[in-house]
This record gives sequence, C-alpha cells and structure tokens, in this order.
Amino acid sequence: MKIEEIPIPEPGKNEVLIRIHAAGVNPVDTYIRAGHFAPESYKLPLILGSDGAGVVEAVGAGVTRFKKGERVFCYTSKCYAQYCVVPDHLCWTLPGKCSFAQGASIGVPYFTAYNALFQTGWSKKSKSVLIHGASGGVGLAACQLARHAGMTVYGTAGTEEGLKLIQEAGAHHVFNHRDSDYVKKLMEATKGEGVDLILEMAAHANLGNDLDIIKPKGIVAVIGSHGPTSVDPGKLMGKQSAVFGILLFTVPKEEVAEAGSAIAKGLEDGSLNPIIDKEYPLERAGDAHKDIMGSAGAKGKLILIVK
Repeated sequence: MKIEEIPIPEPGKNEVLIRIHAAGVNPVDTYIRAGHFAPESYKLPLILGSDGAGVVEAVGAGVTRFKKGERVFCYTSKCYAQYCVVPDHLCWTLPGKCSFAQGASIGVPYFTAYNALFQTGWSKKSKSVLIHGASGGVGLAACQLARHAGMTVYGTAGTEEGLKLIQEAGAHHVFNHRDSDYVKKLMEATKGEGVDLILEMAAHANLGNDLDIIKPKGIVAVIGSHGPTSVDPGKLMGKQSAVFGILLFTVPKEEVAEAGSAIAKGLEDGSLNPIIDKEYPLERAGDAHKDIMGSAGAKGKLILIVK
C-alpha cells in the first residue's frame, strides 16, 4: 500500500462527502488486500476501509438528514482516505462524547455483533450467549450489546489482559480459551445447561466443542474461521440446533438501518463504548495490517488517524 493524491470525490444524489478523521482496520481488509476475499469484486488500484468517522463536508441532492459540519460515523468503503463519499443511509450522527477514533471503531464490529445477536433466526430469543474470542473488536461490541439487552454473557480470551477487558465490557463470566479445561469450567458455570447462542470467531478450532456447549435448539453464529473443519451432524440433530454463517456484506439494507439506529442510541446513552487498542497514522496502514494478523491476543480496535 502507498499514499497517493487523487481528486476529492463529489457527492451524488443521496450521498454525503465526509472529511475522514479516523478509519478502522478490520481483518477483512487484510483478506481483501491478499486477494483471499471475493477477489472478483475488488480491482486494483483500491482504497480499503469499511469503518470511518469524521465531519460532513458536503451533501448531495436529496440529503436531508445531515448538513455540513456535522460529526458522523459511517459503515461504507474507501475510508483509508482524507475524503470519502458515503450513501446517506450508511451514516449516523456521532455523539459529542465519542472521539473520531471511537466512531471509526463502530462499523464492522458493532454491526456484525448486532446482526449475530439480534437478527439471525433463533438468536432473537436467546437469553444467554458465549462470545468466543471476545477481546477483539466484534467480541467487545457483542459483550456490550448483549449485556445491555439483559443477556447472561460468557466470554473467552487468550490473555489475562484480554479477560480483564471483556469483563469490563460486560461479560458476567470469563474463561481463558487456552486452558485445556475451559469447556468444563464453562459448563459448570451454566450448571450443565450450556448457552442459547455462541458467537464464534474461530470456527476452525472451536466448532466441534461449540455443539457440546449449546442448549437444545441453540445456535452457533459463525463470524470467523481460518480454514475448514468437521462436525458430527448427530450433535445438531440430537439438540435440534443450528449453525449460521454471519457475513455483514450480505445483510439487507433494512437490517443495517435497524442496527445503525440501535447502535447510535447506545452511543448516545452511554451503554456502548468502543474500545481502542492502538492508533496509527494513515501512512502506517501496513503496520496495522501486520499487527492485526500477528497479534497473540486482540485487545480492541486498531485505528488509522487521518490528517
């Protein structure tokens, strides 16, 4: 990746031009860059970045929700830049109590977590949730959202720092997934019943165990996996349980709007508080990519500061 100067884009009908102050870094950015995620959809040269926050610079025809000078966060594309054009339905007001870095922490993590928790079939009825890999951006968002919704939250992380972080984010019970007996400890914490819903960030490693942990008619929402895995279908049949795949890019427009409204409200009332791990200047985006893929334990969101 490299910095280049290009013309400032102009907003079209129902679009907003945002002067980006911070952009979020997500694992999917590195997959796209490496050509491992929907390569037919991405042609070079390419500006990465799905999460951004900044100030409205201009609005196109038909835009009534925003005006120049307003602080906003967005879930869109091409946020690794000083200026970004965004459809107005993918922008939301950023409360004054939130920094631009926090605003850039929202998009992919919070919308993915919201979809997995509240918009995926049986998950709407869930009263308890296990968040595997809860110290990353999606996991921390899920801890906050689930706790605020009144769910009993179980979370795992791989470091003591991560365990402390997810507890502060709302998890009632925390477990180190590097411990060989963490499944036993988790089942003891649920009095042998298991949980209604599992948010799974590493299905290649955990899916087999997940089917032992979920309750009858429970659901495993697969958010991430680094390779193939195998499961015993009999475990699904015996519990009448299900495994769902979560991919934010395929979520219907109406559900994105629902999630955005709920998240914006949570930011305003303080129930949601995006957690940042590290900040980098835009020209060090490559270092952020190396860190997000090579980290031994996630501790929140990585952010690019755009000047």
